[in-house]
Amino acid sequence: MDFSFFNCKIRILMLRILGGEIVENIKNLIFDLDNTLYDFSSVWKLSNKLVFEYLGYDKLTTYEEFFKRYKRINNELVEKIHSGDLKIIDLRNERLIATLADYNVKLTKRRL
Repeated sequence: MDFSFFNCKIRILMLRILGGEIVENIKNLIFDLDNTLYDFSSVWKLSNKLVFEYLGYDKLTTYEEFFKRYKRINNELVEKIHSGDLKIIDLRNERLIATLADYNVKLTKRRL
């Protein structure tokens, strides 16, 4: 099946949303759960890297090294979720707090 038509439609929809326009008359909404139509992972990683640099964390380590630690800590925390020691709602904050703590940056939930 050729998804190029859908890919084009999604990009147009994204441009309208990101451009601040009100999108009217939406007839279809496609959920792309596996990045088939749009590579959300690369956009997420790029935006993360830009914020990382903006906040000056690139003076502490490289983004690549930071992201490796972040993923390792994320995986450890997911295990805690599976064992019932952590709630999934707390994952987002805890993984960032723990990763930054490895670089002696104290971040509290209040500062998030």
